[in-house]
Amino acid sequence: MWEAMLFFCLLLGNLGRIQLTPSLAIYAHDIAFFAFASISFYRMIKNPVKVKKYFLSTPFLFVVVVCIISLLVNVTRFAGSDVLVGAAYGLRFFAYFVLYLLIRNGTRATIYWLTWLFLLGIAFAGLGFIQLYIYPDLRNLSYVGWDPHYYRLFATLLDPNFMGAILVLSFMSGIAVLKRVHEKVWSIGGLAIIFVAFLFTFSRSSYVAAIAGLLTYIVLSKKWKYVYMLGILCIAILIVPAIGGESTTLFRQLTAFARISNWQEGIQLFLKSPIFGYGFNMVGAIPHNTPTLTEGTVARSASGYDNSIVFILVTTGLIGFAAFANLGRKIIDVGRHAMQKKHSELGIVYIALCVAMLVHSMFVNTIFYPQLMLCFWIFTAIVEKEGK
Repeated sequence: MWEAMLFFCLLLGNLGRIQLTPSLAIYAHDIAFFAFASISFYRMIKNPVKVKKYFLSTPFLFVVVVCIISLLVNVTRFAGSDVLVGAAYGLRFFAYFVLYLLIRNGTRATIYWLTWLFLLGIAFAGLGFIQLYIYPDLRNLSYVGWDPHYYRLFATLLDPNFMGAILVLSFMSGIAVLKRVHEKVWSIGGLAIIFVAFLFTFSRSSYVAAIAGLLTYIVLSKKWKYVYMLGILCIAILIVPAIGGESTTLFRQLTAFARISNWQEGIQLFLKSPIFGYGFNMVGAIPHNTPTLTEGTVARSASGYDNSIVFILVTTGLIGFAAFANLGRKIIDVGRHAMQKKHSELGIVYIALCVAMLVHSMFVNTIFYPQLMLCFWIFTAIVEKEGK
């Protein structure tokens, strides 16, 4: 029940966003996550079980400590209200890790969580097709900061780039499900639905991420016959019709220039405070230029950076980058350990997903996107259980 509520609230996307202040918001899935965590802790107290060893707890704790230090070092730079907002977003980032701990210590089977992640992608794809038909134009929300996407599939997330990343994660989950079930027709059908929806996001960052993930899967699994799948993906990307004109053409340049400008600004800020950065997560309080896509249209990246590495460097500096890099290395080790076990396929899929998400994060701030964080920690927990 509680798992179903969590996934339903994830499906609400930004329609479930509750704006508490002009700078602070919570989501419906935050409330569902809190309820799920509370029930899980209650069950653990009522029926005590042996707490398992968590492979990622120490490196993540190191990240937490570094992020707190980066905020404390910079606390005098900003107004108290801005510090509280930054700390609140940081707290949510840390809290999401609890989901990994709970699932890692839980009794639910791997296929249970994989199926939920797969169904989430199918549901997002279905909502995306409906949205593409009845609400293809997001330009009327430009005044509140949403990018002016036109005839692109973004469903309830209101952003085709993050929609593409969610669909890549769900597609990977579907591959893992396909390998574990006897009745494969519905799995293949679900993968086809997600694939078509993915194409109509017209998200180039997601296209590149999917290609990188598929290449990784082929190399690690040594299933060279799947190269034809890579060819199909590339051909499909090239021939999908640009139904929204310039905004859906593969070689559009306007958003690319906006991203480059965004990266340059972030790097300049990092060079001014390279050791501890400006504090996690104080990006919204840092004075910086507001990127625009067209006259009067404010880019959504106005309050962030379109690159997770740049975001880490700006907010936590080189110390934070080292901490996150160490966590990333341990995350890959989770997949490597699973590859050495009986169900090595899941470990391979997981590492391919990590590569895809890392590539995607070079173009948007994927690593810290709320819905993706929750889904990724779920995936990580079940892979670690396989490789224990």
